[in-house]
Amino acid sequence: MKYALLIFAFAIFSISSSYARSIKSFSDSQALLTISAFMIDTASDSPSSYRISDKKLKLKDTSACVDVNASVVIKEVKNAINGVLRLYPDEELPVDEAISDLTDYLENSSYKMCIIYQDNSLVKMKTIYFFDSSDKKHVKVDTVLASLE
Repeated sequence: MKYALLIFAFAIFSISSSYARSIKSFSDSQALLTISAFMIDTASDSPSSYRISDKKLKLKDTSACVDVNASVVIKEVKNAINGVLRLYPDEELPVDEAISDLTDYLENSSYKMCIIYQDNSLVKMKTIYFFDSSDKKHVKVDTVLASLE
């Protein structure tokens, strides 16, 4: 009986260890995907919108980028999420889980923060782009303002 209990405890430990979360991209997090999709879905209903992603940008010049820590990245993502939730409140969105998954993804590393502005006759967009020193982790926060022309 002692051995059965020991084997059972080992099996439970093995199963729980295999379910340990390892967030290597936004697609590894259902919460981040849900929040990102919600932000895209609400974008067409408002003259201003926000988007978040982990898409990599190719930057020609990073000399204007500044060093920041992971808390700055989290703050910008929270601001974008809250910007959408002010207009479209939804208590069922997994915001806390998404921020937790984002924190896991960022791993408390340091990042470069670049701000990019795009302006044309249709939209004005501000992109805050973060990337780590290994260029493997990327977070992009877009603020889009539709032109009123």
